[in-house]
Amino acid sequence: MNITRREARAQLGAQSFSLVDAQGAMASLDACLLSAKCFRLESAAGDIVFALEFSQGEAWVTVAAGPTACPMSPALDAALVALARMHSCTSLGFQTARRGLVRVAGRLGWRITCPLPNGWQMERAVDEPAT
Repeated sequence: MNITRREARAQLGAQSFSLVDAQGAMASLDACLLSAKCFRLESAAGDIVFALEFSQGEAWVTVAAGPTACPMSPALDAALVALARMHSCTSLGFQTARRGLVRVAGRLGWRITCPLPNGWQMERAVDEPAT
């Protein structure tokens, strides 16, 4: 499941998506991978590549992409929760500029915690089951 930043950059660099940093501004792929740990979740539909930063009890998804337009799925949600628990985190978070991702994540128990100029910040407690 762990992959190197180089592998993640190679796989994510082929994707076409926008990245939003912690302040809601546009960010580069290299900036999103800088202090994150990179992972690949293998599935029958195709691999999902994502990067997480672990800090002060929160696991933050800095970037994620998969074979479909919306990489969030029950399998990815479960993997994020498991990784957060392994790093003693109590919450998960990410930001997106994509309304469809907000809807899909909302069905899995994620909540909008802050509207941003370029999207939304979403969070989920690690101990809450996916809905």
